[in-house]
Amino acid sequence: MAGLCTIAVSPVLKPFVKAVLPVYTAGMAELQVATDDDGRRVDRVLRNGFPGVPPGAIAGAIRRGEVRLNDRKVRGDVRVREGDRLSVPDWSNTGRSRRRPPDRAPSPRHGGPPPVRVQDGAIHAGDWRIGIVDRSDDWLVLNKPPGLPVHGNEALDDMVRRAAAAQGWWRDSLSFRPGPVHRLDAGTSGVQLFSLSTEGARTLTEELRHRRVTKMYLAVVAGSIPRRMEIDRRLAYDRQRRRAVVEPTTGRPPALRFASARTSVIPVTSTADGSASLVAAFPRTGRTHQIRAHLAAEGLPLIGDETYDGPGWNTVAGSRERLAERKRMMLHALFIAFEQPQVAWSAPLQPGDFRMVRELFGDPAGIVRRLEEVATAACTACGRAATIHL
Repeated sequence: MAGLCTIAVSPVLKPFVKAVLPVYTAGMAELQVATDDDGRRVDRVLRNGFPGVPPGAIAGAIRRGEVRLNDRKVRGDVRVREGDRLSVPDWSNTGRSRRRPPDRAPSPRHGGPPPVRVQDGAIHAGDWRIGIVDRSDDWLVLNKPPGLPVHGNEALDDMVRRAAAAQGWWRDSLSFRPGPVHRLDAGTSGVQLFSLSTEGARTLTEELRHRRVTKMYLAVVAGSIPRRMEIDRRLAYDRQRRRAVVEPTTGRPPALRFASARTSVIPVTSTADGSASLVAAFPRTGRTHQIRAHLAAEGLPLIGDETYDGPGWNTVAGSRERLAERKRMMLHALFIAFEQPQVAWSAPLQPGDFRMVRELFGDPAGIVRRLEEVATAACTACGRAATIHL
């Protein structure tokens, strides 16, 4: 391995060093295994670190001995450890992506996404302000505003990665980048979790997969709901129409893949005339548009939700002109709690939504008390009474 650069890391600094950029010599590249790569298989580290290289090419390089771990041939199923050295072919010479680029803010002179900064307890990017609810070494909890997609161009995941890199919450590794643990719809606001480490991603994802989590959403629906509802109706997502479809109880169902879906809905309060209700919804499964589709199927569509034929805000009797001109629905991920680790977070409403709730339903303090009662009773993951921030 003559000619390869060797970088010595002090034991004191080692926990803070996430990765060393690859050094290319004689058609080979040497990379150092980082903290968030520790314990992963060689083939999976390389697939994540070199997304532009086909898995077959990576497997072939391993089979031919072109991939070495600490100067020795290695099998793909061997697990790497922090500080190990991986030598791989210089795939940049094949026209493939050398490796996934680090997350850096683009130069304003060259356009691209708006610069990201962290200030006053929030991530700021252009006109977006994303409140930070909590942060640890392993995760970041945000209060996502409505209208901001989690994935895609100029989306929340890109903003988070650039902010995390700039703040030192995370540094580039071979196979891990900060990412959402779950995903809220673009029009939904509230608690959105991101992992900042492999351990954080593994822990929270496992809890969600095994449903050891309680999630409570707050919604404003058309009509009155007198008592608790348990909606157990299978759903399928129609990609062409971009909406969820509830399996019909009679007749031939459409040619879609239906799956079980369960939602608990608990009334919180209603307007005096019953034209609108504030409800707490607990999705027991995680289907796309589940709460919206289930409520619409029960004759309680979200006000302002055109996708599911929700009425406009001008139908709410006694609403002021400012409220009648409102266009979007209100579906807010208000509260989430996990069993292991035993953690819980609540994200307050956006200012405009808070004003709307106060205008329609009255005393916010009374609403908070009711929501805390509902959350505590429903929360199997909570070790103590739930705290709600409205």
